[in-house]
Amino acid sequence: MSKDIYQKAMNHIAFSEDLDQKILRYVKNTENKKARRRKKWMASAVAAAACLVCLLAGILFFTGKDGAEIVQPGGGQGENQLPVITFSFAAEGAGGGEDFGFLVIKKGDSLKQGNPTLNNVDEIKQLPVFKQEKGKICAAIEDGVALKDIKKQMEFSQEKKESETFYSFDGKSGETYWNYFEGKEASLAEELLNYEFKRIEGVDRTSEEGNDSSLLNYYRIPGEKVGDYPIITGKEAEEKLRQGKFFAFGGEETVAKTAEILSVEITYMKDEYQTYIQPVYKFVITDKSWEKGLKTVMKENGCRNPGEFTSVSEVYVPALPDQYLKITEPELHMN
Repeated sequence: MSKDIYQKAMNHIAFSEDLDQKILRYVKNTENKKARRRKKWMASAVAAAACLVCLLAGILFFTGKDGAEIVQPGGGQGENQLPVITFSFAAEGAGGGEDFGFLVIKKGDSLKQGNPTLNNVDEIKQLPVFKQEKGKICAAIEDGVALKDIKKQMEFSQEKKESETFYSFDGKSGETYWNYFEGKEASLAEELLNYEFKRIEGVDRTSEEGNDSSLLNYYRIPGEKVGDYPIITGKEAEEKLRQGKFFAFGGEETVAKTAEILSVEITYMKDEYQTYIQPVYKFVITDKSWEKGLKTVMKENGCRNPGEFTSVSEVYVPALPDQYLKITEPELHMN
């Protein structure tokens, strides 16, 4: 059988048909008499082709010992086997999205600027996914504990701080959330992990009743890594945003196609209801259609200068490719 005829036969294989019969029928109709006298050689080629196709059409998804679905990137073996992981998201009762975003900021104010991937998301090609360890990754800071003591415990080698302020609809009360985090220079992926998991969170509140400050949480780098997963590009994440394939706290899908993207960064979902601690793209968006709705609700709440404010929302797109994800409802437990 000539190489040309064999290649054409392979190109005409339909996986839904009997493989040997398909190749034999094609060869019979196209091969010359000389090729038919070499049946033994052809039969070997057919057998080899059958093995090859079986390998190419081999199982990419199979079940591991613990029942978890496994994906082999590129058909690899061993350490390339990565389990399919679950992803869930809880809005936790927050609103926004239809008439205005769920966060109110002053025009010209910047949001947190410390994330090393801020508007710089395409350098990282893969990131680790961790198993949730409740109470170990995120720990609430008890009342009376001093900030200096927490900092000492964190052992920052190069401390950095960031903050952002959000306002209530009266335009007077506000909350400034701040973080201290490890800022030492490293690879971008390592800097991201330090930013996400070696940090202290707190909030300063201002209101007509007075001011107060609270320490909230501190984080540790997770200990149980599931594996290093490839991530989609920033462009692919934006395409999903425009298609409404994202998670948010309100009805932001109504502005998915028209929203202005103010920033994009890679962050980790760290809430304790998450089974896996995994990377996501966080987009901060706004929309012109929100201006009227925000101005109306702020006037109703006694704000005299609503034009000084704008509303934004944060929306999240999973960073892992679809074949590694299983979207599930979050399992929330009330204390």
